[in-house]
Amino acid sequence: MPLEQLAAVMQKKVDVVVRESTFAIFNAIVLQSPVDTGRFRANWNISANVPKTHYDESRTSNSALQMSLQWVQRSSPVGGVVYIANGLPYAAVLEYGGYPNPPKYGSKKRGEAGPAIHVTNGYSMQAPYGMVRISVLRFRRFVLDAIERGRQQG
Repeated sequence: MPLEQLAAVMQKKVDVVVRESTFAIFNAIVLQSPVDTGRFRANWNISANVPKTHYDESRTSNSALQMSLQWVQRSSPVGGVVYIANGLPYAAVLEYGGYPNPPKYGSKKRGEAGPAIHVTNGYSMQAPYGMVRISVLRFRRFVLDAIERGRQQG
């Protein structure tokens, strides 16, 4: 096989691994995000070279995953920087904690009789160790899984 052809084949494999592992970490972050109203989960953004920190009140909780899948399929993140960001003002508090202890207010969720407390010791009860930090710890596994799938496909 000529060197140019081998390089093209390898570039395609690298591209697939980057796309799959990028989607895997984004998916993990979104799915680990706490859900009260769905607003936080819906406002994760994925972008290349420049972070997108805006947020959109009209997004639904599934729109972030749909958007990321479309972005990963049409973009070429190989060789650049990929940003995953959530611009909501309370994103850092959900990731690192810092809610008042005890909390001042509860939130009303569907099916609950009144305001409920979803915070303990300053951390979200749904994601006490954050979403991003946990997903970053799993990133190596996402890459290795993508490489293995590529090997199985030939």
